[in-house]
Amino acid sequence: MKRREFLVASTMLGADLALRGASEGLHIEIWHGRHHRIGHLGSAQDDFNVLGHIYSVNPISSVTCLVNDGAPRALRFTVSTRIVKYGDFNADIPVASLRAGDNHIVIQATDSQGRIANANTIVKRELAGTYHLPARISWRAVHSLEDVGLCTDGRWTYGPQGLRTAEIGYDRVFLIGNRSWKDYEVTAPITIHGFSQKNGPQSGTVHHAGFCLRWAGHSTEDNSPGDQPKWGLHPRGGIVWLTSLHGDLPPVRQFWPGDSERWQTFAPFPIQFGRPFWMKGRCETLEGHGVTRYSIKVWNDKEPKGWDFQVTQKSDSALRTGGLALVAHETDATFGDLLISDLY
Repeated sequence: MKRREFLVASTMLGADLALRGASEGLHIEIWHGRHHRIGHLGSAQDDFNVLGHIYSVNPISSVTCLVNDGAPRALRFTVSTRIVKYGDFNADIPVASLRAGDNHIVIQATDSQGRIANANTIVKRELAGTYHLPARISWRAVHSLEDVGLCTDGRWTYGPQGLRTAEIGYDRVFLIGNRSWKDYEVTAPITIHGFSQKNGPQSGTVHHAGFCLRWAGHSTEDNSPGDQPKWGLHPRGGIVWLTSLHGDLPPVRQFWPGDSERWQTFAPFPIQFGRPFWMKGRCETLEGHGVTRYSIKVWNDKEPKGWDFQVTQKSDSALRTGGLALVAHETDATFGDLLISDLY
């Protein structure tokens, strides 16, 4: 049998198995649609993330991802750092492995009874995109999340009120911008609706909501060979956010550096669940090698003139460019309309 005939036959067989799997209690849901884009906003990170969940009445035996006619790669579907719930998956697909134009992705799940289900999606790669500053994001006007950014972790919903976590968990991340962004400032209202009750080695005993400035995706730092998805947190730029310790209110203001987890804690800020507050974060390069100043202010009604705190970070490894990550860690949060301004 010729290769093309084999692929067609395999696709037909996969479709039949997928239908049988769904009818017998095995079904794959791909989040945020079946048609995706990458590269049209420039290069934001090394990977494109295909996210979703497998519904199965029986234990899941394996999950794989196949890109075009390449070899299938095993995906993790049990709870780990970036996998919140049994059956979730996050396929890190190297952007460099995607050809220009349409790429056909197949997620395949097999259960303990040998049943198989397939889900297909298309990722279109563009090669000459960019993301200009200043950028204004009005969620009311957004037609597709990939028009303004990338869902790299978790399931998100959006509407006139903003972008909201649909599943609470470890570092739910939406990435805006690209690696060319350097010195910028972001302003947005944030509403915290509640916290998860999850504690432990994966999630700690803290809950965060805010901005990671100069983020370019997870790394392989401290990963084991073949970890999927990869989960390293360094290098990054710097994080400014509100943190609830042990689920207590009020949360405190915090800064987390780009090369370690040696955070700094500042004065608390009172919030009410369901009521929006405003947050502004800034990253700006100072004179000297690897020196950046990070700033944050948080307010309810009238923006204060000064910053709540400013931290000067000097690091040989922290990123000095990168996009804006909206981060909600074990927090149900809505990020409202954003204004992102270039400082120079």
